Amino acid sequence: MDKEKIKKEFFEKSEKAGKDEAIKVLENEDDIFSKIIENADLSDFIDDVKIFFMMIRDFINGKCDIPIGTIGAISIALLYVLNPLDIIPDAVPIVGYIDDAFVLKICLEFVKSDIEDYKKKCL
Repeated sequence: MDKEKIKKEFFEKSEKAGKDEAIKVLENEDDIFSKIIENADLSDFIDDVKIFFMMIRDFINGKCDIPIGTIGAISIALLYVLNPLDIIPDAVPIVGYIDDAFVLKICLEFVKSDIEDYKKKCL
């Protein structure tokens, strides 16, 4: 797994993402949650993903001021998890979800302060 390639792709796509990607995430919420819950490599992220969805919904509904870059990063991370044909295809035994976990970890590091702000101001 080329971590630098994954990081670069994540940040490039995050910079371009916006409301359309956030809406696509919400349209696929059940599928994303199912994938995360059903996979041991991703299940540790379930609480974080719940916060991600809350942030996206509150952003879309105008209930909380969240930076568009944060929404873009969250949206790209969740869409990456949804995509079965990412850098390491999910069907590859044992390692298929490692890149998905890595992307979620990168996203969490990138938006950490915005998550804390969200929890203080909006929950």
